[in-house]
Amino acid sequence: MTNTPAASAQTFEDIIAELTRFHEYFTDENKSKELADWLSEACGIESKAAKLAISKLAPFVLGALAATGQTVAKSWMLKLHDKLSEYSWYFNLAKGILDILNTKTDKTLGDAFEVPNKENLGKLVSDYARWENLSSEQQGLVQLLLGQTQQAEAQEESHRQHENVLSKLNDIIDSLAFDLTLKTPELLISEANKALEQQQQKSSAAWLTYTSRQADLIGREHSIQLLNDFFDADKTFSWLVITGDGGTGKSRLALDALLSKQVYCDAGFLHSDKLDKSDDLNKWRPVRPTIITIDYAAEYPKQIANWIDHLIQHQDSYDFPVRLLILERVAKEQRWWDHLVSASSSATIRQSYLYTPEPHELLPLKRSEQQQALQSFLNSLDCDETLPEQESEFWDVLDTLSNNGRPLFIGMVASAIEHHSIHHIRDWNQSKLLEHVLKREEARWEVLLSQYSVSEKTAIYQLLTIATLAGGLDLENDEDRIFDMLVRANIANNDSELERYIDIIKQLSSHQNGALQPDIFAEYFLLQDSQYKTGGFTRSLKKSLDTAQEISPQNTHAFISRTAVDYIKDLTAFNWWQYLFTNAKDSGTSELLEELTATAFNTISQLSLLGERHTILDHWLPPLCTLDHLKSKAVAINYQGLLNHHLGNYDLALDLYKQSLDIRKQIDDKAGEGSTLNNISQIYDARGEYETALQYLLQSLDI
Repeated sequence: MTNTPAASAQTFEDIIAELTRFHEYFTDENKSKELADWLSEACGIESKAAKLAISKLAPFVLGALAATGQTVAKSWMLKLHDKLSEYSWYFNLAKGILDILNTKTDKTLGDAFEVPNKENLGKLVSDYARWENLSSEQQGLVQLLLGQTQQAEAQEESHRQHENVLSKLNDIIDSLAFDLTLKTPELLISEANKALEQQQQKSSAAWLTYTSRQADLIGREHSIQLLNDFFDADKTFSWLVITGDGGTGKSRLALDALLSKQVYCDAGFLHSDKLDKSDDLNKWRPVRPTIITIDYAAEYPKQIANWIDHLIQHQDSYDFPVRLLILERVAKEQRWWDHLVSASSSATIRQSYLYTPEPHELLPLKRSEQQQALQSFLNSLDCDETLPEQESEFWDVLDTLSNNGRPLFIGMVASAIEHHSIHHIRDWNQSKLLEHVLKREEARWEVLLSQYSVSEKTAIYQLLTIATLAGGLDLENDEDRIFDMLVRANIANNDSELERYIDIIKQLSSHQNGALQPDIFAEYFLLQDSQYKTGGFTRSLKKSLDTAQEISPQNTHAFISRTAVDYIKDLTAFNWWQYLFTNAKDSGTSELLEELTATAFNTISQLSLLGERHTILDHWLPPLCTLDHLKSKAVAINYQGLLNHHLGNYDLALDLYKQSLDIRKQIDDKAGEGSTLNNISQIYDARGEYETALQYLLQSLDI
């Protein structure tokens, strides 16, 4: 980027020092909004562009405060690169904001600095299309950053100044060309509050989502401290993995941790679509400390690996630290985790950048914490029910209903207490608890749909099912394709009708993408065979599965896998998977078949950790053993051998191991051959045939 000296006796450091007097406008959310409004008014740009501009200066102001001891000193704040302060556009931005703060706080309004309009800037760009590809707030930021260039252009040699401005403008546009578009805590919380206001109803499914933050974050002090240390570590790049069962509050933990950082960091959840664009990261540079959070990691191991590899390779060119926070339910013995840290030499390098060698596991709440959480949820509901004494048997009931202390289920219990009583729910089980939430939702939905006919309701519920299975309808980025698929599925007669249905499912789900949340509730809804045939394993559900898979195979398969693990005793999710698997196999759709096979193995590994060996042997593995893809078939047969081995069926296990070994030799799968030989040795060892066991071990060792 071209570097020009500031045309003023004041230095950048002088201006930043003056800005520290107004530090609350860079650290307090409400004050920052006020400054953004002033900046927007004075310069004629959008509020989003003004917020983006303020965020560029926040690290310098906070760094100056840290240096004077007015805030907690962060090592990376104190090491903000001096070279950035030399750029004239940073000087102009800082000077302009200081002028606005001085005039506004003096209750007078003056022009902070002149801003070239879009037309003039457009003339300076060699490739006008690049400018047009920027969002309006990014264009506004460029206008701000180049605020004084027209004055300078009038004073200096025209051609030389033109080249100087053109170079700066191109560099700025390049730096903004790939926007991470993180879903910030502020955005997520705002959307949740808006949805609840529209509902005019508490204790709903939307009320239970992590973005609603209906209870205090209890029992997570150690985890929050770990995250703060991770964010503030003196490293340019690092990544951390947090695991925990569904409903333990991983996303909520991340949200609260990011909240405290969003004033001076680009922090938020990454949209899954961005993961497929790792090549575009070449255009990206952090313009302030950046914290990227990725949820549902098991769905995107290859993409996440590409991102980590890129961030490691390019970290030396970054002026600000980057953190990658990854969330998933289980890492132990999971393929996605092995792919990231142990499957190759690249994985070994990735592992060296982990903040903690193993994932940080979020455990359910302890008994005393469960009591605090329940009281906090009840306070949110303005429910004044008196909770029993600590020694009451009710707390045993709560522990059971909440899966030994998962906050999501404690919120459901609070909802049940509000509508019934503690005495009434003492005999409930978890199914009854979920039924309570579903009945309340269905009652609200029926009110919203009161003006629709039965056939229209059926279509709307089917659309809600499709959106939930597919992880939402991404209409902002993929509207035409999604509309085409939904019209082909006969959801509506025309686009206008479909638009109305999409609007109503957003209200039903209380979410912009139309998908029900939280996951566990959404899964329960689709396991039920309702009056509109939206769940279970009906013909209508099969059609929904086909459409959802067409919209987003990855999200649909992941939803099925989560449902199978969350509701182990219900085989409906397996039936969903088998239906799609059989169709893909019969049609010869190799890519889908490969994805469904990976989904099955991922589900099997989680069920195995839960001790569900018979479920795996009786249902999940048999279809995989019929695959034409020999490597996957060998893995499935080997898995059958392993489970039978654990069950004490040594003869059958040995026969299965040998079948797997034959296939692996046939396809020259040395790694698989070695592990199978080792498995065979364990059978002979268990039988006491040590010489034979040793022979197989030696063969395995040779490989």
